[in-house]
Amino acid sequence: MYYTDWKEIPTNHYNVIYADCPWPYKDKLKGHSFALQYETQSKSWLQDLPVKSISTKDSLLLLWATSPNLPLALEVMQEWGFRFKTIAFVWSKLTKHGKRVSNLGRWTMGNVELVLLATRGKPQRLSKNIKQFLEAER
Repeated sequence: MYYTDWKEIPTNHYNVIYADCPWPYKDKLKGHSFALQYETQSKSWLQDLPVKSISTKDSLLLLWATSPNLPLALEVMQEWGFRFKTIAFVWSKLTKHGKRVSNLGRWTMGNVELVLLATRGKPQRLSKNIKQFLEAER
């Protein structure tokens, strides 16, 4: 279901939150910034999202985080009421021809994306065989 207004989303309803935030970038990497590709948001805008109110008391957060914004991602998840546990998975992107994707990075060529795992309360783990490394076509 797609909601157009945060006020429409049920409170204390979701036990899994899957978030891909529009992280801010300040460096404007010579015309290659994400801010030029899509609208990014400020730290305060992200922290003010009502994630805490829509999640159940025992819930799991899977949060996409870009490497340059890893410290901010940790702050945002804490503001939402979650505690960092581990990296859920690392996605190594492949082209449609099976080659690894490498993007211009700030210090190194970026070729993976991270999904952080955090908990609120005591959610139950359902499987013990989930692998962290995922290699798949983007």
